[in-house]
Amino acid sequence: MFPDDFSAIKYEATSPTLGKRIWFNGKKDVQKEVDRIIDEGIGKGFSIGQSLYYSVPFFCNARLFAKPLYADLLEEYQIVQDFKIPLAKTLDEAPVIRTRYFNIIRQELLNCQKRQMEMNNG
Repeated sequence: MFPDDFSAIKYEATSPTLGKRIWFNGKKDVQKEVDRIIDEGIGKGFSIGQSLYYSVPFFCNARLFAKPLYADLLEEYQIVQDFKIPLAKTLDEAPVIRTRYFNIIRQELLNCQKRQMEMNNG
């Protein structure tokens, strides 16, 4: 298993984008790989979330990117959607950062649904 802390990163793994084993010697090396994955995925029509979901496990621990904030945002998004609770009384009062995060979550969920339909319809 790969390290779950950036300070512990110094290992060799196969780069999904380069197709060969390389050394990851810290956060910069992981970020370079992530940037290449995103660029490559966008070029092939995949969303950022899809590209990372399919590639990250091959070269690093996904926990490197997990933050409590993200879990909280996902839970909040789900509650807002399930119980039809508004983010604010008016659109002007809605926190901009929340609306941006929620839009990203919504878009990735739509991408997941689209991918599932493609896989089911063959």
